[in-house]
Amino acid sequence: MSASTIELIKQAMNQKRLIDFYYHELHRIAEPHIIGLKNEFVQVLVYQIRGESNSIKLPNWRRMNLDDMSCLKILDETFFNKPLSPSDSHSSWDEILFTLDE
Repeated sequence: MSASTIELIKQAMNQKRLIDFYYHELHRIAEPHIIGLKNEFVQVLVYQIRGESNSIKLPNWRRMNLDDMSCLKILDETFFNKPLSPSDSHSSWDEILFTLDE
């Protein structure tokens, strides 16, 4: 994971713009909401709205390791804040590094 990946995601969060990327070789489009640490991995919590998924129906919340993201770019399309899903898998962090409202 590069510092530029984190900076791009933070920029998208500050501007409330969608991100376009590949994760585990699948194309995804999502709203970034939180960057944090979990089990020593830097992760981003996103609300995936379009693209591909092998495991869940879209749209839905996803946590993704930044190391596994590639071809990241910021789109012109914007989004509005939405309340986070009260799910243990999404709300449990070792440390929150950056949130949408910072």
